[in-house]
Amino acid sequence: MKTIKRLMLVAMILFSKVGMFAQLRLGAGSSFAFKSVYPSLQIKGTYDIDHHWRFGTSLNYFLENDVHLVRYLDANFDVHYNFLKKEKLDLYALGGANYSAAKFNEEFLSTGIKNYNTELGFNLGAGALLKISRNTAVFFETKRTLASGGQFFISVGLLFSFGGK
Repeated sequence: MKTIKRLMLVAMILFSKVGMFAQLRLGAGSSFAFKSVYPSLQIKGTYDIDHHWRFGTSLNYFLENDVHLVRYLDANFDVHYNFLKKEKLDLYALGGANYSAAKFNEEFLSTGIKNYNTELGFNLGAGALLKISRNTAVFFETKRTLASGGQFFISVGLLFSFGGK
């Protein structure tokens, strides 16, 4: 019984700490992948756990690709670590997972390659979050996707804050 009470106390302390710092940010931006040389539209969300740790996710839809590709999507699930946190600026390192999917047009099928391809990879990079008002921030990220079709990305956009500090 004492063990259960102690576990419940630890859980309550942890959850109260997360609740004090938790902040959800949602927004949009654009990404540029150097291998594909076309921009993407990006939807992004972040969730602050505490002063140092944040979860981030993004979905990129590339606007146009070479004549062989019809569609290219990429989804990222990252963890951010703030190594510099000032009143208006956060600088962070990031690492996480990447999922990408490409669909090819019919002409490309004659080469013997299937008409779609999916791939899992890892992300490593860094970013900045510049607060321009109480509930609005500009983000900038650079990251490298480590996979067989890996690329170097630069992303920029706006995030709007909901809840938290």
